[in-house]
Amino acid sequence: MEEIKKEFPEAECEVIRGGGGIYDIKLGDEMVYSRHANGNQFPEEGVVVAKLRELHG
Repeated sequence: MEEIKKEFPEAECEVIRGGGGIYDIKLGDEMVYSRHANGNQFPEEGVVVAKLRELHG
């Protein structure tokens, strides 16, 4: 979340606690990163910010 806030200071980020190893990052209804869809791997540095830039314009 720190990386996102640094790049997009105006962003409102929220952590929603869950279970089962779910780790999804969304922008509105758009999936930015899904750990499950990416071989159970957490995103490498820069991946989420790059996708947010792409979606945010």
